[in-house]
Amino acid sequence: MTKLRLSLRVSPWLLLFAPICARAQTQADESVVVRAREYFRAGAQAYTVGEYAAAIQAFEQAYALAPRPAVLFSIAQTERRQFFLARDPKTLRRAIEMYRRYIDEESQPARKVDAVQALSELEPLLTGLPGSGSVPPLLAPAAPTTVAPLVQVAPRTRVMISTPAAGARIAFDHQTPSVSPLVREVDPGEHLIQVAAPGYKTTERKVVAVSGELVTVDLPLEELPALLEVAAPADSQLSIDGRVQGRCPFPKPIELSSGVHLITISKNGFVGVSSEETLVRGQTTVFRAPLRVSRQRTIAKFMLGASASAVTAGGVFAYFSHSQEQAAKDFLASRGNQPLSPEDLAQYNSTRIDRDRIRGAAWLSVGVGVGLGVTGALMLIYDGGTIEPIKKQETQTNQGKRRSPSWLAQPTVGPGFAGLGLLGSF
Repeated sequence: MTKLRLSLRVSPWLLLFAPICARAQTQADESVVVRAREYFRAGAQAYTVGEYAAAIQAFEQAYALAPRPAVLFSIAQTERRQFFLARDPKTLRRAIEMYRRYIDEESQPARKVDAVQALSELEPLLTGLPGSGSVPPLLAPAAPTTVAPLVQVAPRTRVMISTPAAGARIAFDHQTPSVSPLVREVDPGEHLIQVAAPGYKTTERKVVAVSGELVTVDLPLEELPALLEVAAPADSQLSIDGRVQGRCPFPKPIELSSGVHLITISKNGFVGVSSEETLVRGQTTVFRAPLRVSRQRTIAKFMLGASASAVTAGGVFAYFSHSQEQAAKDFLASRGNQPLSPEDLAQYNSTRIDRDRIRGAAWLSVGVGVGLGVTGALMLIYDGGTIEPIKKQETQTNQGKRRSPSWLAQPTVGPGFAGLGLLGSF
């Protein structure tokens, strides 16, 4: 008995490249699914704006890349709308066919009730249309690898341009701009599109139309910055969203992203303001911040003024004290070497007592003045200012409730007099 031994040798290079090939295949499959999703979204957009022919073409291209039964329902719905728009029997039969294929191919059709309802409405219409023929039988489910083509006629060459920017206008080959999405039947080749929207930079791009296909382009636009112009006292500090931007004034408006920003203006010795402002892209917002002097600064200035007054008073008292001292010296000089009488001694002592009192008042005034001056100066130096939020609603309410001054003349009569009284309200 002869034994046959077989040995299989696998190259280590094949084992090395096997995971790489599998990963590449997975990435390729994912890219196909992504492209199918793009076509499906394009078809949904075209369906929304009533471009049913373009929507059908987009759905069919999505189904060709990723044959999902749910896409068949979308094709059927669009064919149904197209039939009622164009009254073409071929479109009606296509809608019926797609509804049946959806029911047949989907294992658990979520829209089965809708599909059956649509079939019950559409199939009776076939008998009333010329050249309609009989209702086609149910189609066998197509194998995933050999999908039967859905397009029965030569497909048109179309482009579909869309953008997520609100209010966008799309110009195709320098034609009159239209709203987004824009669908056009075009000749194969290169075409120029221009997309513009309020608050966005106008963008131009070239698109190549492929014969017999729907080319979709979803073009995101670049936002224009929102501009902020600040009107505030010189040397005041500007902060936006907690970040210091610099000192006012600024040579040009500040560029920011659109949306809500917290704007804060502060300055030493003043009551700063803070407010949330909504900035719109492409527009300039003027933020006015008339700061008022802080209470600490007002008190500091009052103390400095009082300090100056006290020091001045001290100087006056010192002058009178010196005058009294000089008067006492002159009194002694006038008596010479003669002994002082009790009256002269009392006058001399009184002059000296007045001198000492005035001198004490002078020192007290100067001391108080210096203390007030030092305190006021420190209060000025360390007055960092406070921040208060701007309450716009309260401000508008108070302004609405504020009354203008009114005056009323009223005759007044009393015992022994008569006149005219004036009443006023503020």
